[in-house]
Amino acid sequence: MTIPQITWAQSMEHIYLFIELEPKEDDIKFTNNSISFKQDEYEFILELADKISAENCIINKTRIFEITLFKENTKYWDHILKDRNLYKNNITINWNKWIDEDATSSDEFNINSLITEGT
Repeated sequence: MTIPQITWAQSMEHIYLFIELEPKEDDIKFTNNSISFKQDEYEFILELADKISAENCIINKTRIFEITLFKENTKYWDHILKDRNLYKNNITINWNKWIDEDATSSDEFNINSLITEGT
């Protein structure tokens, strides 16, 4: 099992997950506290630090996987994973997409750009 490079960012309402692989035939599943991913030799299960709304997740497949997760509770997560030491060499913060706690809603990452770019 090989783990791809993953970056993440967040706003008060969302987690933005970027899987650094060219999208091909894949299997991605969401539960309220985990994400499972499989493509070719790449595979992982992320046990998330908090709950998400699994039915509302958005996957955008452009040159990489861009996934938007909707948090069940609007609060900032200290880390994306329940076990912050798991996959620590493969998961990093994407500071270019990070939304500061003090940012106003107009400063928030434009989720519509993810939705429209993937269609």
